[in-house]
Amino acid sequence: MAAPLWRFEFLGDFRATRDRTTITRLESRRALALLAALALSPQRRQTREELIERIWPDAPLEAGRNRLKQALASLRRQLEPPPLPPGSVFEADRFSLGLRAGAVTTDVAELEQALRRQDFPRVQALWRGELLPGLYEDWVQDERERLNALYARAPVLLEEAELLAALVPDEVTTPPAPSRRVELPVQVTRFFGRETEQTTLHALLQDDRWVSLTGPGGIGKTRLAIEVARGWIGGDVWFVPLAEASQGAHFGAALASALKLPLRAQTDPLEQALAFLGVGPALLVLDNAEQLVAQGLAGHLETLLERCPGVRLLVTTRQGLGGGAERLFPVPPLPLPQSESLLELAQLASVQLFLDRAQRARADVGLTARNAATLATLCQRLDGIPLALELVAAWAQALSPGQILARLEAGDTVVTTSRRRGGLERHRSLHHAFDGSFQRLSGGAQRFFTQLSVFRGGGTLEAAGAICDEPDAALLLTELADASLVQLRMTEQEELRFVLLESLRQFAAERLTESELTALQERHGAYYASLAARAARIEPPHDQAEWLNVLQEEWDNLRAAQQVAPLERALQLPCVLTDFLLLRGYVQEGIAWLEAALARPDAPRERAVQARAQLGALTPDFKGIPHARALLEEALAQAREHGLVATEAFVLFHLGRLAYLRYDLPGSWEWHVQARALRESLGEPGPLALSVYALAQLALRLPEPPEPTWELLHRAEALARQAGRQSTLAEILYESACVVTAEGDIEGAFPLLGASRTLARQLGSVRLEGKILNHLGELRRLQGNFAEAMVHYRAATQIFNQLRESGVTHVPIWNLGCCFEASQDWERALLLLACSAKLLDSVGRPIDDESRGVLEQYRQKVVETFGPARAEAIYARGYRMTVEEALALTEK
Repeated sequence: MAAPLWRFEFLGDFRATRDRTTITRLESRRALALLAALALSPQRRQTREELIERIWPDAPLEAGRNRLKQALASLRRQLEPPPLPPGSVFEADRFSLGLRAGAVTTDVAELEQALRRQDFPRVQALWRGELLPGLYEDWVQDERERLNALYARAPVLLEEAELLAALVPDEVTTPPAPSRRVELPVQVTRFFGRETEQTTLHALLQDDRWVSLTGPGGIGKTRLAIEVARGWIGGDVWFVPLAEASQGAHFGAALASALKLPLRAQTDPLEQALAFLGVGPALLVLDNAEQLVAQGLAGHLETLLERCPGVRLLVTTRQGLGGGAERLFPVPPLPLPQSESLLELAQLASVQLFLDRAQRARADVGLTARNAATLATLCQRLDGIPLALELVAAWAQALSPGQILARLEAGDTVVTTSRRRGGLERHRSLHHAFDGSFQRLSGGAQRFFTQLSVFRGGGTLEAAGAICDEPDAALLLTELADASLVQLRMTEQEELRFVLLESLRQFAAERLTESELTALQERHGAYYASLAARAARIEPPHDQAEWLNVLQEEWDNLRAAQQVAPLERALQLPCVLTDFLLLRGYVQEGIAWLEAALARPDAPRERAVQARAQLGALTPDFKGIPHARALLEEALAQAREHGLVATEAFVLFHLGRLAYLRYDLPGSWEWHVQARALRESLGEPGPLALSVYALAQLALRLPEPPEPTWELLHRAEALARQAGRQSTLAEILYESACVVTAEGDIEGAFPLLGASRTLARQLGSVRLEGKILNHLGELRRLQGNFAEAMVHYRAATQIFNQLRESGVTHVPIWNLGCCFEASQDWERALLLLACSAKLLDSVGRPIDDESRGVLEQYRQKVVETFGPARAEAIYARGYRMTVEEALALTEK
């Protein structure tokens, strides 16, 4: 019989394995429920109605049928990928579903087989947790309770089997299997996540006899070690607590006590333990070993490994012990939310842990659409540290998640203090958990650690040395990393970078005096303002894409620097960051910075003019053309008054852009010609390349352009290359694709868009990616491929909507509406065009004459089909639609 294609694990967190493929997350929670319903009853086909009733009990039958169909399609995509033929796993007809015989196996089936064979070590290894945590359907709850009862019965069955074996005469008994002891602390709470860590640690323990789990207090080292040991089947398992051992000599006594050895007078406890362990296979879990680093614990452990060749060590410690055979495994925080999706949050271990512990305090706490954003932020704010999540969750009895988050953001440390009686002292508060590591540092490392709290999101070795005025920064960072208070990694630019969890950063910041903090903030702000200025000039050794990545890495530090910047720096920093703000989608934040700085009194005149000009340049797609024009006209007058030629040229350029957005193409040409002349006199190739490129855009669209389009594009390209402006080159490639499209060479546009897209992705330019997707939609529409065109338009709409740029979002929505002309679905077409018109109105932009004609044509088609009153109602409904509603309309 052929081996099963897939093995599904439903005990604990879900996992599907096949050859070298591992899947830990299905596309939806309902898909997981469907798979479990089929896999836990593999011998029978189940009717579609039965499955709908179990998984979508509240859905109307027709809706349930559609959802079942979608869930099955989702499972087929993940579990029957090429080269597996369709039907190799799932069998389905119009009436029923099932799994192909022999195609799958499950840990639940293996558990029940092991219980029948009374193979209790195998039972222990298979039990990774309760069935399908996170699924709460009635049938899952029933199955979960049945399996819990079976597992709870296992020790009783073991005792009965041993008693029966003792009563059977020796001559008919077979030699018993060697007894195996598992001495681990009983855990009364559920364990979440850590599947990857457990798999990795089991593999490491096969190759390395000594693995040390390192990390700050509260990161979950002990619980992870216990769960790994629980699944260990290579011999006896012993748990050795070392929290109370303060001297090296105490290690032997602690080990002997954990092994339950009666201590004999005149005999070294360590020797007793070594003799007991002998050569037999065993795993020792040594917990809180950092107590004995300075007392020579590493030497004792190396002796143990030498004398007891069958022993393996799994150690938890806040810092490495320094043994030659030691393999370090830094324990990471639990994964943090990356979105506010209910489905993603429900499957995330950090959210699951918080909710489980919160529900112990108050049963009605749950994940809802209303609190999803709060719970996501809460888990992020606590860095995914399990102890922090547990401490905070206990306050759910008295506070809502929103109230807990508000207290955390206000700096209230009470909510990270335990409300429960009993428990370990080191887990009474997050502060206490961190303080143990802090107190073991040298005086210099303690001081350096507190100074690092001025950073946000970490920093480079160079920055740490400069801002903290510390020549021994590399040595001290190593000490902090050894103590698990910082993490070290190499950046793409081959620079050493430290990362400081926010909880640890706040702990360190509490130890700074006000004067120390002020001095550090000044040095921090000056350093990052200088870094931003170098990036704006594209100084070697980095090119523009690399500089953008550097700024992205330092974005949290740049934000922190702006928050406390003196006025002149507050005006300057967003101006030098303009390219970054535009390319990486932070324009709204830049606008807020500039508005706040300009509102402060006594701004230096030159800086204020530059900042006002920059604000006018950033606002058209967010606050409308009239607002932007007022800012730019004021900045132009002031720039001319004070002889600021570069600023004058900048303002003229953006006044030309405003004219372009209002479809005043001749007026736009005049503004850009003036800007080009000034920039030529200044001799700066980067700004000049932008002016020439803008003229090329106009030349393409003017009926009789004063200068040839291709000539302008080629000159702009040469200037951009001279200045190292990859962002301008990417735009030029995009515009070249527009030119060849206008010339009728549709196929010739694709490679140009491809080259532009490659550069856009290197630069991280989300906005340009959206423009490219929109033009790809145009090309497919011109080829008559409306389905693919709509895919591109939808993707472009989603990008622009995420950027909150109404002035650009209207374009792909308009194009989506035009796609419905092919199917003569005039109602949806008019709804989308109305939504697009509303977005234009919101930024003060008119509809051009050609588009107005299309709109009137579609409106007339709707009038002919439904009548004037209905047509007006449809247009009004489209005008009220949100972008999300417009996108949903195109997917029906």
